[in-house]
Amino acid sequence: MKTILIITGGTISQNMMAWVTKQQSISMIIAVDKGLEVCHEFNLTPDLIIGDYDTVDVALLDKYKTKIGRVYTYPPEKDYTDTHLAISKALEYLPEEIVILGGTGGRMDHTIANIGLLMLCASKNCRGYIIDDHNRITITHKDVFISRELQYGKYVSLLPYGDKVVGITLEGFKYPLHDAVLHYGESVGISNEIIEDVGYIHIKKGYLVVIESKD
Repeated sequence: MKTILIITGGTISQNMMAWVTKQQSISMIIAVDKGLEVCHEFNLTPDLIIGDYDTVDVALLDKYKTKIGRVYTYPPEKDYTDTHLAISKALEYLPEEIVILGGTGGRMDHTIANIGLLMLCASKNCRGYIIDDHNRITITHKDVFISRELQYGKYVSLLPYGDKVVGITLEGFKYPLHDAVLHYGESVGISNEIIEDVGYIHIKKGYLVVIESKD
């Protein structure tokens, strides 16, 4: 599987970085602005650097510019966030999966926007994930399954991205659903649990936010 790792400037713990690099077979690393400092801290060499560089150490950026051929620079005042630009660039390489670290925490507007950016991945039939110490988040419009052995924490929550998601059927969950409709603004899909070896999520129409969470 071709997986691209996008490292942004948000909070990334040593344990999370170790888990991700162990679990994922990474084919490319993209450093987003201050995410370059994170790469340097964890001794990772990015394949590509992107951003407006308003938060990264200038001396460190200059050092990596001499080592890396693919450096994309944008003005600070622009229509799209650095993370948006990074995802768009990553999709040009036709990955099967994109994993984003540092996409949550800090400013809530950026966190919400980053979750919405997972739609870019879903629309291109690419599995996109935002991972932090407590959550693994994705958006899907297709049937998915989660192995209980490999799930990211105890809980699985489902939220519609948009007005509603139609025809949700859950198998292998503590709280099953059959051909249900989840509406925006409801909490019906929060804190479910997988009780079989595999939990299956079937969807007929709509985009669904799937959040695996730890306490």
